[in-house]
Amino acid sequence: MTSTGTQLESEDVELGEGLDSIRVDVAREEVRDRLFGTRALNRTISRFTLLERVGSGAMGTVYSAYDPQLDRRVAVKILDRGRTSSQTRDAERLIAEARAMAKLAHPNVVTVYEVGVHDDDDGSPPVVFVAMQFLEGMTLRRWVEQRQPRWDRIVGTFVAAGRGLAAVHGAGLVHRDFKPDNVMVTDHDERAVVMDFGLAQVDPTASTPGHEDDAPPTLRSGKVSGTPAYMAPELFSGLPATDRSDQFAFCVALFEALFGCRPFDGRTPAELLASMSIGVPKTPADSRGVPRGVRRLVLRGLDPDPHRRHASLHGLLAQLERTVGRRRRIATFTIAAGLVASASTAAVMGGQGESCDPEAALERTWNDGARTELQAALLRTAPPGAEDVG
Repeated sequence: MTSTGTQLESEDVELGEGLDSIRVDVAREEVRDRLFGTRALNRTISRFTLLERVGSGAMGTVYSAYDPQLDRRVAVKILDRGRTSSQTRDAERLIAEARAMAKLAHPNVVTVYEVGVHDDDDGSPPVVFVAMQFLEGMTLRRWVEQRQPRWDRIVGTFVAAGRGLAAVHGAGLVHRDFKPDNVMVTDHDERAVVMDFGLAQVDPTASTPGHEDDAPPTLRSGKVSGTPAYMAPELFSGLPATDRSDQFAFCVALFEALFGCRPFDGRTPAELLASMSIGVPKTPADSRGVPRGVRRLVLRGLDPDPHRRHASLHGLLAQLERTVGRRRRIATFTIAAGLVASASTAAVMGGQGESCDPEAALERTWNDGARTELQAALLRTAPPGAEDVG
C-alpha cells in the first residue's frame, strides 16, 4: 500500500475503478453497521480509515474518516469519475483544489491537511484524495430554510462567509462555484465556512506573485464550468473567472436567502444567460423587511457588466455591515424613545390628584422595572456578545 503526500506533482493516473472499489467497501460496512450495530474499520486511504459517505462535491465524493496519527475525525474527498472527459484533468483539478485551499488559513475557510495519490498495490487503479477539516453542521442553504432567520442575521452570516471568500481572493484565487451548498454553518458556534474548491482557479487579474505557475493549464483555459444559476454572465461566454464573478455568485446567493427566490429565471442555461444579460433582477413579492439600502448593494453586485459591480468583495461586505449597524441603531433609538414616551405619559396620567413633584412622578415610572425592560430591549437589537460589554 503506497501513498504520495502533499508535495505531489500532477501526474497521469488512471482513476475510476479504484473509487468504485472504495464505494463497494464502504457500502458493505454501512450495511453491516445497520444490521449488526458494528463497523469493521478496514478500508483505508493513506493513513485515514474511511467511516461513511457524507456527500459529494465538485468532481469528488466525500467520506468521514479517522486519522489515527492525530486521533481526530477528518473529511476525505476522493476523485469521482465521469464528471469530465479527461481523468487526468480531473486529477489535476482535485490536486489544485487542495493546493489552493492549503494556501489559506482563515476561520471562514475549510482547512486542508493532506493531498495525495493512494495505491493499494493490489492491481486496482490509484485514487487521488484530499484530507481536510471535518465540520459538524449544515449547509448555508439548509440553515436558512430551517432557521428562517431575520434579514439582519442572514446578512451577518453571509458577511462571515464573504470574509472567507475575500481571503480566497487575497491569495490570488477565485472560488468559481460559490453557492449556499458550498458553505457550512457549524453547529457549535454557527460559524460560516467556505468549502468545496473543486473549481478553484487562479484569478487572471490578481497581482499576487507565484500563483500563475502553480495552476494546471486546464484551470486557466476559461472552460465554462460551475453551477449556472450562480454563474456570472461573462463565464457563460468562456471568459476567465475573477473575484467579480465570485461577487456575482455571492450576491445571487444572498438575494435568494433574503427574498426566497433567485434574481434571474431560466429553464435552460441559454434562458438564464438572457435573463442575466438584461440586468433587471426580479422584484420580490415580499420584501421581508429587507432595507432598500441592502437591496441596492446586492443589485449592484448582480450587474451584468463586471466593471459596474463593487470594486471588491471587501467593499461590499463593509457597506453591508454599515447598513446593518445603522438599522440596529435606529431600532434601538426607536425602542428607547418609545419606552421613555410611555413612562412620561404614565407619569402625567397617573399623577392627577397626587403629588405634583416631577421627580416623584418620574420615580414611579422610571424605576428598576423600566430600566430592566429598556436594557432587555436594547440587547434584543444589539449584535451578539453585546451583553458581555461593560
